[in-house]
Amino acid sequence: ESVRYEVAREIENLLWKDPVGQDENAVSLHGMARHFDCSPRQIQMALQESFGVGYTALKRSIRLQQVRAALDSGSTYADVTSVAMDHGFGHVGRFSRYYREMFGELPSKSLRAKKVSGA
Repeated sequence: ESVRYEVAREIENLLWKDPVGQDENAVSLHGMARHFDCSPRQIQMALQESFGVGYTALKRSIRLQQVRAALDSGSTYADVTSVAMDHGFGHVGRFSRYYREMFGELPSKSLRAKKVSGA
């Protein structure tokens, strides 16, 4: 069990690395399986046991938190599409829905709030 937990923690750490410019294949479930020389199912089981979520949910949650941090930091993103794409979200509509579910507002509102506050 401790080996699975260590793999899960290392995957979490790898996902927290700055996604801007990152190779999406390397941070895909299959890319992680190759990196750790195990099956995608073993990764899913390790994450489920350690964090209660699968790979996709963990990656999405981390990426959404990274987007929020980028917007809060006063980054120079001009629109929601660019921040979504930089953080690995290929479908802006779904990204906006996930963002709203997690933070209670649309990313466009967060972006406008930063622009208005002068940050």
